[in-house]
Amino acid sequence: MNRADERPGFSLFKKTTGLGVMLSAILLTSPVYGDEDHYANQLIGDRAAGMGGAYTAVSDDPAGTYYNPAGIVYARSANLTASANTFSSTEKTYESVLGGRYDWKRESYSVLPNFFGIIQPIGGGYLGLSFAAPDLLTEDQDQQFNESFPSSLAGIDVFSYTINIHKRDNTYKFGPSYARELNRKFSIGLTGFFHYREKDFIKNEYVLLDNFSLGNTYRDFEWINNYEESYEYGFEPIFGIMWTPVDKLSLGLRISQVQVFYSDTTFQTTSRSEIQGDVSNSRALMTNFDNEREHPVNTRLGLAWFASESLLLSGDLSYYSSVDDAFFGDREETLDFALGAEWYFSPQAALRLGLFSQSANTSELTAGDRNQNEHLDLYGMSASLTRFSRNSSITGGFAVNYGEGEAQVFTDNPTIQDVESIGYAIFLSTSYSY
Repeated sequence: MNRADERPGFSLFKKTTGLGVMLSAILLTSPVYGDEDHYANQLIGDRAAGMGGAYTAVSDDPAGTYYNPAGIVYARSANLTASANTFSSTEKTYESVLGGRYDWKRESYSVLPNFFGIIQPIGGGYLGLSFAAPDLLTEDQDQQFNESFPSSLAGIDVFSYTINIHKRDNTYKFGPSYARELNRKFSIGLTGFFHYREKDFIKNEYVLLDNFSLGNTYRDFEWINNYEESYEYGFEPIFGIMWTPVDKLSLGLRISQVQVFYSDTTFQTTSRSEIQGDVSNSRALMTNFDNEREHPVNTRLGLAWFASESLLLSGDLSYYSSVDDAFFGDREETLDFALGAEWYFSPQAALRLGLFSQSANTSELTAGDRNQNEHLDLYGMSASLTRFSRNSSITGGFAVNYGEGEAQVFTDNPTIQDVESIGYAIFLSTSYSY
């Protein structure tokens, strides 16, 4: 069950009349938060992004502060990397939502830089400082349907339906890292990220009925507006180990979990309706909570084979534990993979390719149940090209993902909608060694 629908404000305005029940089925749509349904949403760093995020057993540049801090001890020199996710976009389509005829379409985009890092040798180890934005989302849905479609009441059609959604959900991490070699085969590292998340969500819905057949001289209507605002502050320690059992082969292990120490969430719902002359159904409610979200434990295991001076192959498995959170909703355990390759086809240029998965942390939908979270597994690929000069490099690349799944967009309605998602990102990065 979607625990969001148990909160005050999401169930307050259900009607008891037959007409009101039909309107509520349209207006009380479940909050669909695509990014919350996946743990791996953004590829971080220039080299790592081109390799699909298969970087736990490599991590020998500033991006290692995020993927595996133990790897930064193998950097050839001090290094500064700035990565700009110049544009990313996702289009999600919910099929045959209204009257079995019309699709809903939601578009999300971001244009913010998602990584900056610097590493510097100090004493017998390496010190790093980095900023990462693993979640950057701005989502919109702006649709109006002016062609009539059947309602659940015989002889009455919906004359017009309008829905507007705007959502912003960003997560930022910033903090220091330190790594040290224990011997020629082992190194360990630790990153301490300050964690900050900000989210606001507004949804406005309006339905107008074609009910003149009941003798009305005007059309009945219902309007509902939902608003949510949330802030979250926390700390994420990342512990990493790197092991080189034989030449040309390395194993990496990364363990992390976000610990939230402050959270503030506000819900506001406002409605107004005029149904068969009754205009008393105007209400407003605002509630505030300080519940702290539970985050999963993330364990990443990586393997890298340095086949030659010009070829590197790598692979990652990333496991997220299940979450038992009575307020924000339970989440399933997930297992994602990433595969990457790097080929230096000249001393001045390298090509990188990657494959990866983004598994949903929600359960598969069950026929007949209600208020279920969206379930959509994504699979993607990435590629990048890097040009090297004496002490610097510049990288350009892209990533795409695609998935099909199921969702329930209406509260307390057992109907299941098919959903399709396609997304892409174009990134640009520069790095300087000194």
